[in-house]
Amino acid sequence: MKLDINTHFQGYEVRFVIKRGDYAQSLQVRDAFGRNAYLKVIDRAGLKPHQLSSSGRALQVELSQQLSHRYTCRCLDAGEVTQEGTTCDYIVSELVSGEDLAKKMRRDITLPVYQVKQIAADVLEALQHLHTLPMPVAHNAVTPEHVMIDMSDTNHIHARLVNMGHATPFSAGAHAVDNEISPFYQAPEHWDGVSSPATDVYMVGALMYHCLFGVEPWHLNLDAIAPSLQHEVMMAERRSPLKMLNVNLFELDEQLMNVVAKALTFDPEHRFATPAQMLDALQGKVKVEPQRTADGEGNEMPVKEGQRRGNGFADVAGMDELKEMLNHSVINILRNIERAKRYKLTIPNGMLLYGPPGCGKTFIAEKFAEETGYNFVYVKSSDLASVYIHGSQEKIGNLFRDARKKAPTILCFDEFDALVPARSEHHSNVSYNSEVNEFLSQLNNCGQDGVFVIASSNQPDLIDKAVLRRGRIDKIVYVPLPDEKAREGLFEIYLKERPLADDVDCRKLARLTANYVSSDIAYIVNEAAMQAAERDALIDQDLLEATVKANRPSVSKEQVRHYEALRDKLSTEKDDTRRSVGFF
Repeated sequence: MKLDINTHFQGYEVRFVIKRGDYAQSLQVRDAFGRNAYLKVIDRAGLKPHQLSSSGRALQVELSQQLSHRYTCRCLDAGEVTQEGTTCDYIVSELVSGEDLAKKMRRDITLPVYQVKQIAADVLEALQHLHTLPMPVAHNAVTPEHVMIDMSDTNHIHARLVNMGHATPFSAGAHAVDNEISPFYQAPEHWDGVSSPATDVYMVGALMYHCLFGVEPWHLNLDAIAPSLQHEVMMAERRSPLKMLNVNLFELDEQLMNVVAKALTFDPEHRFATPAQMLDALQGKVKVEPQRTADGEGNEMPVKEGQRRGNGFADVAGMDELKEMLNHSVINILRNIERAKRYKLTIPNGMLLYGPPGCGKTFIAEKFAEETGYNFVYVKSSDLASVYIHGSQEKIGNLFRDARKKAPTILCFDEFDALVPARSEHHSNVSYNSEVNEFLSQLNNCGQDGVFVIASSNQPDLIDKAVLRRGRIDKIVYVPLPDEKAREGLFEIYLKERPLADDVDCRKLARLTANYVSSDIAYIVNEAAMQAAERDALIDQDLLEATVKANRPSVSKEQVRHYEALRDKLSTEKDDTRRSVGFF
């Protein structure tokens, strides 16, 4: 039974096909009143024995009908239908307004700590509900694909645990390993067919680790391991210490690390016994001590300083004037603080990088940190968000205090206009005013304490003017579109170590891509590489030029004129030391 767009099924009109699998199809439908919903149709013949209930129906349908928690999806309708000798079960549930976590992670790679904690808390609440049903069940599939980010509330995001297709009652006994679920999310005992509260807890730990660091715990390249040896190698790897990656995430403290490590403990008896216990620890109600591995070793904690290692400005294509200015006016002083003090030079506090989106402002900040050798902390506006009044103000203060303790430190603020908006536009919002005032207080002469601020923005005209005064943000630097020399360098960087034909001409590609930004060029190269990979062919000049023709620059001519006018406006407001330089 195959349902297509605009067909009708049991009183519902199919609007979109979400997914089709071997035995099930998921669709967005509309009922007779015009309300949108989620429909899943399951072919019983394709189910394994443990996926069927005692009555012979799809177990996931019967389980879904029991759900009543706010962080699961409520069942609206269910039944069975037989057509042409095929019997299918179906369930209609409320449609979540948002996206699945997997899609969000593909876009963002990692998530802010506060979002990871919120998502984990919601999932743990949902799991506690499943584990305490009249017939308790393990979800068995707590992965990014089965966690929906509900964005129906514009002020807060919440997670919904969806898809009961892999769930099994605790009383069902051993079952086969589920090959549809990432092996790095499955607890060691899960490979023996065991499902319990502890196996779901393990999955939440894996989910948190993945969201924080952008990689699954104890990840291995399984393609390089013979299938018959994969399980043995993975189990051996999990007996080694859990590595917390060398990153510096705001609000990533020892307690949170210990919570993740305890959830991922090899022995289920040493994990949290229930999702409720893990939730208490996540919320700080219970202190969690550092965990021991199966071999008795402690988990490896991260190096919190996050010092950047790399080639510095050597990795930046073009931008000679900008690099020279930064070296002369900023980096040489930061490298020689004592000499600067001896000559009574002003220690810079920070700089603002502004310009069209996609021009590499954050990349420049990272390479700047590599040049100085300073610790580097990257902060998005969402990292400082808080649901509490004055909560963001407190986070700002904590961030700067932590940076001073670990000095010398570079604080890189992305989307700076969202962090310190002009107060005249938010005069009625006390929270905005207090946050801007806290920034002003922390920025005052922070360079003397070994803290240098790099702010980036696509909309510098929205930033509060007081923040941009001397003694706070000392330099305002315009980063315009890359020129031809820079574009040639970008093509060379993005094409490096890919299978290229001999006719690839980066100089010609640079001439063909006037007004293209760094992210545009990266996309062109990746798109051409994907097309070549499908044919198992070399990336040649004709393919690259065709890809260029098929993709317009993301920054329009109108936007370029807007930024050039903005540059001229800012340059007339500031003195000559605040030059607009650089290209990328």
